Amino acid sequence: MKEVLALVWLALSLFGCDVGGTSIVNRVSGDGLTLRSEAYVKPDSARFRCVESSAGACHYRLLPPDCARDCQAAPLRRFTVAEGESLVLTGLPDFRIDVGPVGPNSPPPRRKGLPQPRQPRDTRGR
Repeated sequence: MKEVLALVWLALSLFGCDVGGTSIVNRVSGDGLTLRSEAYVKPDSARFRCVESSAGACHYRLLPPDCARDCQAAPLRRFTVAEGESLVLTGLPDFRIDVGPVGPNSPPPRRKGLPQPRQPRDTRGR
């Protein structure tokens, strides 16, 4: 019986079907900022995909699973995934995902529908 199940899972995986994981989709929009992130978490690995971000990247923090919304605990892991890219991590403990279009030391995001900030001009010597 185990062999039959293994063959079924193998066949499903060949056609792009994942079995036994959790899908998490995060969407953020407002004030000209947008983000769409997808994560697929299995017991042995997690895949993080930055579908769209007004900043050009999704900034992730993996927090302890019991960490509430305004938790100040140190992240278990912090990383950035470029828009359109994905990252697979293995060996992670249980976690909660916090993701946003802006992270520490990131450039200002592109605000859709709003004029972009101008860079100051150097008028010295004119």
